[in-house]
Amino acid sequence: MLSEPVIEYRRSMPYAAIRIKVNQKDIPARLPPLIAEVRAWLEKNAVAPAGPPFFLYRWMDCDREMVAEVGLPVNDPLEAGGYVFGDAFPAAYYAVMQYSGNYRNIQQGHRILESWLKKAGQEAAADAASGSICWGHLAEFYFSDPEQEPVASRWKAEIIYRLH
Repeated sequence: MLSEPVIEYRRSMPYAAIRIKVNQKDIPARLPPLIAEVRAWLEKNAVAPAGPPFFLYRWMDCDREMVAEVGLPVNDPLEAGGYVFGDAFPAAYYAVMQYSGNYRNIQQGHRILESWLKKAGQEAAADAASGSICWGHLAEFYFSDPEQEPVASRWKAEIIYRLH
């Protein structure tokens, strides 16, 4: 189930994350385990998460190889560098849509949000060069943990695209 998309202004949101290169088809196997690694780093460094885990997609080439970040929001900017690093979603306008259901089908939400943006005369912050797509901030926030909520129809997520 999908909500009606909206455009909203969001303040800057610092986060801790791990960045990897992954093929789109391998996302379900490769990205979720990294959430535990970011959580462990935060705990070890006495930093409390300030929101749900997310996948942030930076770019994708024509072979569907992507650079993605797996992270957790934090209250204050981090000086962390290395495998776990600190960054921030910039203060900006974002297209936002709520998603309910099995996370394997979240791509349907992306297609609907992209279509809605096109009809509204808006576009996500992105650049296309040499067959690659580079997004500014295209992310999925996961409010439900499938290990704690076994009923996929109850899973909740949010899709956001930073706008130009």
